[in-house]
Amino acid sequence: MENSVFNIILRRKNRVFINDDDMLKSLSAAVGEKNKQIVATMNKNIEVFGYTMSEALFDKLVHMKAKNREVMYDALVNGLKEITGADRAYNPMYPNFPESVMEKYDFELYFNAIVHYWSFGTLLPYEEKKERVPLFNTAKVKVLEAGSFDDLNDIFNNFCASKTSLSKSDVDDMVFILNSAKVTLPDEIPFKENTACICRLLVDTGVDTDGSLCRKYIKTATDVLRLVTAMSDGDVSLAENTKFRNLKRGERRIIMNLLAGCGNAAEDMSRYAGRWIRVGEKLHPGEFAKNERYTKVVQAFGVIRNDGKIQSFAGRMDAAVASGDVNTVVSLLKKRPGEFARRIDFLLRTFDKDADRKAVIMGFASVAKDVSSTVLLQVREHFINKLDSSDDMRVFFPKGNLARSYYVKNDKTEAIPEDAMIMVIAVCENALVNIYGSRAFLGKVYIDKALRNYTVPFSLRSAGKTMTAVSRGSRIAIDDSVKIIRPFIWWTNTKNDIIDVDLSVAVFADNWDCLEHVSYSNLKSEKFGMYHSGDITNGGPVDGEGAAEFIDLDIDKALGAGARYAVFNVYNFSNEFFSKMEHAAFGFMTRENMESGEIFEPSTVKQRMDLASATTTCIPVIFDLKERVFIWCDMALTADHVRAGYGGINVESNLPSVVVTCKAMVDVKKPNLYDLLMFNVKARGIITANPDEADIRFGLDDNCDVKPSDIDVIVGKYL
Repeated sequence: MENSVFNIILRRKNRVFINDDDMLKSLSAAVGEKNKQIVATMNKNIEVFGYTMSEALFDKLVHMKAKNREVMYDALVNGLKEITGADRAYNPMYPNFPESVMEKYDFELYFNAIVHYWSFGTLLPYEEKKERVPLFNTAKVKVLEAGSFDDLNDIFNNFCASKTSLSKSDVDDMVFILNSAKVTLPDEIPFKENTACICRLLVDTGVDTDGSLCRKYIKTATDVLRLVTAMSDGDVSLAENTKFRNLKRGERRIIMNLLAGCGNAAEDMSRYAGRWIRVGEKLHPGEFAKNERYTKVVQAFGVIRNDGKIQSFAGRMDAAVASGDVNTVVSLLKKRPGEFARRIDFLLRTFDKDADRKAVIMGFASVAKDVSSTVLLQVREHFINKLDSSDDMRVFFPKGNLARSYYVKNDKTEAIPEDAMIMVIAVCENALVNIYGSRAFLGKVYIDKALRNYTVPFSLRSAGKTMTAVSRGSRIAIDDSVKIIRPFIWWTNTKNDIIDVDLSVAVFADNWDCLEHVSYSNLKSEKFGMYHSGDITNGGPVDGEGAAEFIDLDIDKALGAGARYAVFNVYNFSNEFFSKMEHAAFGFMTRENMESGEIFEPSTVKQRMDLASATTTCIPVIFDLKERVFIWCDMALTADHVRAGYGGINVESNLPSVVVTCKAMVDVKKPNLYDLLMFNVKARGIITANPDEADIRFGLDDNCDVKPSDIDVIVGKYL
């Protein structure tokens, strides 16, 4: 969706932007009645996308100038089409899917596929499309409210106040708003990656010509490195290396000014010495040597470049740990509370005497209020899980790109006494209450217990752009009326290559034994009620209608055959990264009846995401058929996991890696929204079990003030 004020507010707030200048000053009874009929027709038309207007929005549109209302309606329809994916043509191999696949013999399906492959994906089996039974669907529609410029400011402020990384689409929206709307920069941007993105825009647009505006947010040499990385379109998490671009003279002076204002820059620069050497090649610090203001910066580059020895914080820490000097370790870490929190598990295992453990915990307690709330929540959850878990497996997600890879290994770490872990949990909880207690009073608060199934959105940098925002690991319930799950993919070729993207599903028992799969090599499974719409190997012209594949899964049949989990996979058989493709998307629908409605019905789309990761595989979602919930995954297998070679880029050849990925997502324990909000209430509100008497309501219903999909609000105001 192309960014605009209207589209951002619609996509992020489910609100329709209304400009007060577009409203009529007065309205006669006759015109009012006519306008009501027009708006009612508009409302009926958008129900096909699964949306309806609130009473307030309906009234606003009745009182809107006719010409402006027409423009708004066109923008609304186009926006809803893009959100749900209805702006695309979905042409499967068999236009009468699923019936035609169910009715055909395996040999006929095989022969049709071979002809398609021999023609390089240009010939499809002829099948006259039959008239379909109208859609029977009782799912709830989403309610659209009236929006304003205040919503845009709120979105921007929430982004700036976020305590965690943002996704690419979040950053794009934040930059668009800053670049095109009148918003005021905040006094503080707590998350360093977001600081880099905003400061990069200030420099690129010439708003900051000497670094004085960026100085407000940039405090350390590593902050400056993130800025230079952002200016080179690199990974601002610093998890991956960046190819730094050449810097203009004015940009070089800004970087030198910022470094000159950083205390002890040399030690901080030593943490990323190799990158600073490469930055120095673009910065040419020697040209600034005659200016006394930059003396320490030039000297720091000299030390780094000549492999000078700097007694780093990490070196002092390692030496203190090695010598068993717990007092020095605690003294050092108290100067870096965040690192103290991240190391506390290691310290409690390393210093195994009761007195030493007590010193570590008391030292941590003295600075816990200065640790970020995100780290405190994660440390708390870590020790809660360690207390409760009997599993000897641990899951590790690497920094930078959670969607790409991870590994699991046996946990052979030494045991920590229960009383020590309980004390650390208490320290974290007290610190969270202190942090949240400094924020505005909330009044009476209602929190739906269902929010225990939704994870706190800690790291969004690798999250795909979705129809409905949801954090990885969240468990979203399926309506009891749903009988069929219908995932789909849509893609086109690139400008230079023919692209073959494949959709598949594998079903597993409770113990993760694979029971069956449906993919291009096996189009149907009568036993498990799974049917594939046909394997298309050519996405068609990059500016054309594209190609689509669908799978139907009958929940009751799969359950009856012993399945517990259904895992949907997307593989790029052409071995092209999704990030290199102009068009690629995944989504899924829930249907009450397999035969009713068109193959693609936008009102039944429950989730849709752009496939844009730098990978060739994606596991978007896992369905727990027994619990009737989908577990949002948005994970990928790296090239190391996926078997290459003839016939290897498919789910059946990569089951071990699929199982490890999915088991990790199903079993991993993360802080949930209910606990996060309860800490907020404990610190600055009054809990109530009656939503009608609450000043603010958190839950799943449309009448709630904050829902799990309001991720920008959650990370900006409550995290």
